[in-house]
Amino acid sequence: MPETNLLDANAAEAWRNAADGDPYELRVRELRLAKPWMEMLADGTRLVVDFEEWINKSSGRGSISIGIDHEDGNEPEELVAWHLWVGPTSYAESIPQFFAWADVDVHEQTYDEADHDQYEQECSTWDEGEQYFTVSFDDWRRGRVAMGIRPYSNSAGEVDYYRLELTLSELGKAFLIVDEFATSGLRQLTL
Repeated sequence: MPETNLLDANAAEAWRNAADGDPYELRVRELRLAKPWMEMLADGTRLVVDFEEWINKSSGRGSISIGIDHEDGNEPEELVAWHLWVGPTSYAESIPQFFAWADVDVHEQTYDEADHDQYEQECSTWDEGEQYFTVSFDDWRRGRVAMGIRPYSNSAGEVDYYRLELTLSELGKAFLIVDEFATSGLRQLTL
């Protein structure tokens, strides 16, 4: 880069143009940026996405983090976190779109624990020291599972908490194959 090129306010338009691109290039760029996470999934690492949604804000304000679930009963090891604004779109709908290279589902361990607590609050009564349930856990849980991606907890009616698990999707698997081919240096076709 020539020394005469200055990174100041006058460079903003050039940076904006460099960041823009046609939709194809932007999608490929997103996949290339997510490659380390795809490789982790391919190697058997359990990745989870935690996000908080401020439900009373029309901006869709919230935060998101990606971490490793070491399956040791502790909180995930955070790899990266950022704030986001998704507008009026539901997080349950918008978050999976950020991870086209992965299938996204609720983190079973987190939701099992939260569902048991919620079930007891909603479906149990006590009478003379005996606890009675109005419906079986399995029947109650079927309704929760049918909801798909949903918060596992809420804080003060203001913030919903989600924990989702990522698994490598067909697109992610295919991208890793294409990327290996593109970076291996071998030519498939000869003239």
